[in-house]
Amino acid sequence: MKSKSTIKGKFSSSYGESEKAPSYILPARFVGGVDGDCGRARRAIIDALLSMSLSPWITRPRISCLLALTSHIAKASKKSASPKREGVPCSAVQARSYCSKLRTAPAGIERDALPLLVRIGILEIASPAIIGFHEKLSARYRISPAYKGVKFEATDHQTNACTYKKLSNAPARLEAGLNRRWPFRAQLLRDLSRISISECAAPEIDKLKLCGARKSTLAVIAAIATREHTVKVKGSGLIVTSLLSCPRELKPHLFIDGVPVVLCDISSAHWMFLPRLVMDRIAFRRKRGDDENSLAPLVAEYERLILFLSAGSFYLQFCRNDATEAEIKARKKLLNVLLNDKLERSKNNRLWHWVRSRFPLCVNIIADIKKTDHRNISKQLQHFTANAINAALLEIQALGLPAIPDTDCLIVRARDKEVACRIIAEKMLKETRGVWVTVGGLRFEKTSGPCESKSETWGG
Repeated sequence: MKSKSTIKGKFSSSYGESEKAPSYILPARFVGGVDGDCGRARRAIIDALLSMSLSPWITRPRISCLLALTSHIAKASKKSASPKREGVPCSAVQARSYCSKLRTAPAGIERDALPLLVRIGILEIASPAIIGFHEKLSARYRISPAYKGVKFEATDHQTNACTYKKLSNAPARLEAGLNRRWPFRAQLLRDLSRISISECAAPEIDKLKLCGARKSTLAVIAAIATREHTVKVKGSGLIVTSLLSCPRELKPHLFIDGVPVVLCDISSAHWMFLPRLVMDRIAFRRKRGDDENSLAPLVAEYERLILFLSAGSFYLQFCRNDATEAEIKARKKLLNVLLNDKLERSKNNRLWHWVRSRFPLCVNIIADIKKTDHRNISKQLQHFTANAINAALLEIQALGLPAIPDTDCLIVRARDKEVACRIIAEKMLKETRGVWVTVGGLRFEKTSGPCESKSETWGG
């Protein structure tokens, strides 16, 4: 017969010795632990809870769940040890997959496990959570130095059957929580499993392998072959799938349900949000109480931006009339660098001077955003792009059409291209505050379908 560890504790109640409380009203407190490393870890959690009189958490199932969550963070810390980014990111959804929050709790007692473990000193916050308008990141946690020598292991034969089942189902509970958090996630995983690669792509794949393809590229090929895909959402809202690192050479060979795919990408996506920056500044100043006369220059520049950006090919307007494709690509690369680079590097460029001469107030707003950190502008623009793509993805899924997000575009079946492009254009119109963008080579207007673009060329 298997030996069991002996319990070295007793049960007590927060009531006085002469009073009795029904067990269904106040749970019994477990005071004590078990032998071995697991017992020391459990004992550490119990002692910390007792020292602060956190009686609602002192039950055997809850302590087992707290131990499991601490074990997860301890193990992840060893795997992802990095001097630059200390700690393990853990969201409330992930924490609740191990330890559910209390339904009710007296004032002053945490209902969630993560803030509780921080309060009792088991965990420390390595870096706080970022909950901003353009970016949301989970806090990063680490084991407190006082408990570095304690082995936090979730396996404990003292855990009852119900708690053991809950811990075993932690991955499934996490998946369900993420699907509730991101409504598009479950359908997107199903759509990813419908992706395949044409047999004609075999020479391209062999060529990539011979040329020393990156691990991420090989991971894409493996994910498509095994149909084991992942979906994550970055702090800016950008959806990251297992196809994100798919090489450009392979994308024409992708199929969804045996049907060739096309890319519905947004042309010059980040530049299309310049009117949004101006409109946000107008809204801020109106909220501050500025009079309409002082806002007139901003409104006029906003209207000029809408006309300029809706004229057609954005990058072609900065090139000569007879510019080659290579020249347009070079100008595109330079303009994107100027928009996202440090102020000192862009202010002396001839192209940036021209933009500043046409839209001085907008350039001043960009300078204000980049004042403390030039990366702030890219975070805002990525967030706006993600909002438009995510909204379009949900609407396309509601129509029953498969779609795969890929940064600033959606991968759809060729027969669904016009529908998808129209939806993306409408979402971008709302997010940019008035610009009808070019999507997948098609430019849309309010009262018509796709049309050819007309553009002015830069006179510089």
